[in-house]
Amino acid sequence: MSANRRKDAFIARVSTENIEAGIADSRIHNLMRFNLNFFNRDQTHSSDFDQLDRDELLKLINKFVHFSEKSLVDWSFETAGKHNLFVNYRKFPKPSEFQHPACVPHDVEWCRFRIGSKLRLVGFVVPNSFHGVTKEGFCYDKNTFYVVFIDKEHKFYMTERR
Repeated sequence: MSANRRKDAFIARVSTENIEAGIADSRIHNLMRFNLNFFNRDQTHSSDFDQLDRDELLKLINKFVHFSEKSLVDWSFETAGKHNLFVNYRKFPKPSEFQHPACVPHDVEWCRFRIGSKLRLVGFVVPNSFHGVTKEGFCYDKNTFYVVFIDKEHKFYMTERR
């Protein structure tokens, strides 16, 4: 113990309060999640993690942490300058330099996170109509972003201004 007993008592109480708080008292239900099961590095304009330079990789990892602080709905209202950080395109965009991978279900909603000036994290979410639907003991969740592409050159949605 330090010489400041009041400080020690406060820290012990706060630490215990945090430990005793359960899932129902947390914000875990509205925090978005990332899933990499559908990650595709095989297309011409898609990058793999090892193709990112150190700064790009650190920026991407820090964005994963940052984006995990809120729900996807919250991110759809956040902007960087005049551009939204998260956009749900609903359908696979045309024109695009990317192809819809065969492993990705046809009825998902395509989205992207803006990471930097050109760098985008492209993926999909399940439609609202599937949210909460149970299959094989698990629920579909509209707050999970399934990462499909790392788009370093802004080639996924060609009609956006560059």
